[in-house]
Amino acid sequence: MTEYITLDKLPLETVRRCFLEAFGDYFVKIAPGLEDFRRMNALRGVDYSVSMGVLEDGVLAGFTLSGVGNWRGLPTAYDAGTAVLKSSRGRGYSTGMFHRLKPLLKGRGIGLCLLEVIDGNQAAKTLYEKLGFRVTRRFVCQALKAGALRAGRPAGVEITDVPLSAWPALRAAMEGDEGFLPSWQNSWDSLRRLPDGFVVKAAWFGGEPAGYGVVAPAAGSMPQLWVRSGLRGRGIGSALIAGLAGASRKGGALSWVNIDETRADVLKFLKARGFEPGLAQYEMELEL
Repeated sequence: MTEYITLDKLPLETVRRCFLEAFGDYFVKIAPGLEDFRRMNALRGVDYSVSMGVLEDGVLAGFTLSGVGNWRGLPTAYDAGTAVLKSSRGRGYSTGMFHRLKPLLKGRGIGLCLLEVIDGNQAAKTLYEKLGFRVTRRFVCQALKAGALRAGRPAGVEITDVPLSAWPALRAAMEGDEGFLPSWQNSWDSLRRLPDGFVVKAAWFGGEPAGYGVVAPAAGSMPQLWVRSGLRGRGIGSALIAGLAGASRKGGALSWVNIDETRADVLKFLKARGFEPGLAQYEMELEL
């Protein structure tokens, strides 16, 4: 017997165990403990009442985790993870879950669906295209190994930690300049869902913010980096990277996922600092 239910009707540990098994053969190793799974979903804004699961004879065989928030000013649902157990694939469950989610999302006033799919996962990309999603951006990922940071030119700027209360001012400065729109999981809205997990460092020039960077010390992940357009090439970005690497509890290792591939200037800078390329992803959207 097959049954579709929302995930708020199941214990989180049941969802996590299905997650671990379903993603066991994924491109990237993903094996969070229960608390890490809870925090990961909280960061992405997951709402279990509009997240869907499929049961086979009472056993969870697949799921779609839906983050809920605003994207470009629109109420949006973000696919924070869709997977089906290997033994249950080929039965149309991903499509079935999506079609049952649509009326739930529309009932909540949500008019846009957003997701990312790894370049190389052609089966998933094809499925989303059949459901009506279109590619909006292609992202690339970069990683810096511990001890591999290459120093840049001296910047002559002060680097300070920025308290939560001052984050909105940095966001406004970046969005008013030439910063690219961060992906959903790297956005300021996501950071504010779990502010205790991040350190924000800013560079100051003439009393004004010349740039900032964000790091999750526990993982060494770097959601954002920005330098004011008129001040680039002066070593400010290098100083920020050094500060973020110093805050990383991974021995100075850093990773930055979902960099807009059209930003050749950013990618050139990261290469010069010692970053190496990794996987690429497509960002896709669907208007409901």
